[in-house]
Amino acid sequence: MRRLALAVFSLASAIANAQVYTCPQTYPGNDRPAASLTSATMAWGEIHGTGLFAGDHSEPAQDGFNLRFPFMEDQQAWLVCSYGSKKRNRGQFHEGREWNQYMEWTPIEWWVKVAAKVRACDVQVREIKTRVPNGSTWAATATCTDQP
Repeated sequence: MRRLALAVFSLASAIANAQVYTCPQTYPGNDRPAASLTSATMAWGEIHGTGLFAGDHSEPAQDGFNLRFPFMEDQQAWLVCSYGSKKRNRGQFHEGREWNQYMEWTPIEWWVKVAAKVRACDVQVREIKTRVPNGSTWAATATCTDQP
């Protein structure tokens, strides 16, 4: 019983320390024309140019993909949002739903600074079908914690 209580407390503590970051649906900067969100990843280090990308789409998920990123304590983490891609890569169909589809990366990026104490982030990138024929939008959310 003591172990169960400790496990529940630990899980509640980790959830309580979670921070959620989302990519804006359209490119928010004034330096480029408005473009729709099409992908996201994580990076660490300095913003633009010297930052190191933490990975690529790695875990297939229904309607998109998931990413898991651990970070070193002394590294600044970033959620990097990509906008305006026209190239969609099809995923695999399973029970009538598509898994692991994604849009190609573009250099139209918006970097969202993550809290300095973050040690790990789980990113979900999902395609959301619209009522327009062959239409869709994308959503990207990073749930980050101070636990590795």
